[in-house]
Amino acid sequence: MGVGVLTTYPQIANIAGIHGLLVYTIAGAIPIFLFSLFAPMIRKRCPEGFVLTEWCFQRFGTITGLFLSLFTLFTMFLFMISELTAIHDAIEALTGLNSTPCVIVECIFTTIYTALGGFKVSFKTDVIQTCFVLVTLIIAVVAYSIEIQIDPELKHQTYHQLTGSNKLGWMLLYILNVAIISNNAFLSGLWLRAFASRSDKDLIIGTSIAAITCAIVCTLAGLPGILGVWTGDLVIGDENGYNAFYILCAKMDKWVIGIVLIFAVSISTCQYSMG
Repeated sequence: MGVGVLTTYPQIANIAGIHGLLVYTIAGAIPIFLFSLFAPMIRKRCPEGFVLTEWCFQRFGTITGLFLSLFTLFTMFLFMISELTAIHDAIEALTGLNSTPCVIVECIFTTIYTALGGFKVSFKTDVIQTCFVLVTLIIAVVAYSIEIQIDPELKHQTYHQLTGSNKLGWMLLYILNVAIISNNAFLSGLWLRAFASRSDKDLIIGTSIAAITCAIVCTLAGLPGILGVWTGDLVIGDENGYNAFYILCAKMDKWVIGIVLIFAVSISTCQYSMG
């Protein structure tokens, strides 16, 4: 997970309430588990491979393999651009400063250590990233519970609209599952991890833990989109809904803002190296 989860999930929660948020998190978690079903079949037919592209070259030939490679590169390009955009918005929302120099430094630093360390470095940064996500989560939950003041009247007025079912939430149930499952097929980083598992059993355990953890973390990350409405800082469907997490963080003590900013940059760097 990159720092983009701190903008994407609050925005969908601000638009479609808890219904849309839960659909979004589940739709993001299920495809992770699906790797434990499909990766063993691909790995059995292509034991020398390490990504889906290798199997496509072997099974369908050069043209199909090159076609998949092209879309894999394009998907990863969009993936990295979205991550850089997310950290750009995070820095400017929390500090009000021009974030371009920081983004440039992140690109240079990540490119250098990834080029030198390769795939193993990406594995190690995953561990670091997990620690940062958990620390950020704990700090954010404590800070939000202590410093965020909810207006009971606003909560009463919008409670059913934000916690009930809605048309967009049901539409996302189909759209997101198809979109994310299709997108994950082009993410080489996930295939690399699936092929690197020691056994099929380990892969099932790993993807299960990852899917459940991602669902919980992303749900918590999305709640500011609802809380922002109840504090009066946002309205339902607010154009700044994607910044809900940072808007509420900006009201907290400076040390909280500093820690969130440091961890956001670190998470972004780790995720960018995966791309």
